[in-house]
Amino acid sequence: MHVHVAAYPIGLVRARPVLSKIDSLHEKHADGPHFYLDNLGVLPAARGKGVASILIRPFLEMADTQRTIVYTDTVTHSNVAFYEHFGFQCVEQSPVSGTGLTVFALRRPVR
Repeated sequence: MHVHVAAYPIGLVRARPVLSKIDSLHEKHADGPHFYLDNLGVLPAARGKGVASILIRPFLEMADTQRTIVYTDTVTHSNVAFYEHFGFQCVEQSPVSGTGLTVFALRRPVR
């Protein structure tokens, strides 16, 4: 299991099942050597200006150089299209019981 240090706005009680789901999907879809994109965030004032693309490209280039898959996940549906733009495929959508949230598991194959 991964240790998560970041504070989640959904609260500890609600976060536990979400984090458990994130961990189980991560193990299921990226069980071999891989790069894991844990978090990528851009301030609202900087969105839509290419900042996230600037941040993610060197990471993906490193994975490509090493011929390694990349895995990430998100609970924000609108993030899925962003990741798909960079070659990720949504391999599973898994609702988290009692939270109203869905974890989207995304995997980018070796390039």
